[in-house]
Amino acid sequence: MTRANHFTTRKTSTFWKGENGDSGAKETHPAHCLEPVKIEPESVSAPVIVSNKNKVLELLYKAKLAIQSRKRKKLDKVMTMFAKQTKISNDEVEKFLHVSDATAERYLNILEKENKIKQVGKTGHAVSYTKI
Repeated sequence: MTRANHFTTRKTSTFWKGENGDSGAKETHPAHCLEPVKIEPESVSAPVIVSNKNKVLELLYKAKLAIQSRKRKKLDKVMTMFAKQTKISNDEVEKFLHVSDATAERYLNILEKENKIKQVGKTGHAVSYTKI
């Protein structure tokens, strides 16, 4: 049997139904004629699913609020750095908060969009941030 014939025609098993709804265990059908047997659940109550969905959505909402709260605390910590220094850099924020370079940059960009700090310099080590 060639590989092409193997995929275009094959014998069905008891788990598959042919076009006519019979088991087709001894017949050969093209693969596109086979349909999986659908197994319906015995008893499913819709309110339980909706209730579980609401619980999941509630947990996701609480998790999102917790993440936003932690992020806001870290942004506030960055702002406290300006009490000791007039200029801070991305590297200083990284070390102070124990975060990655990208996260430190993201936090500084958020504070810049909130008009709390201003970027001085364009790229590289020349970039620093000052409080407005």
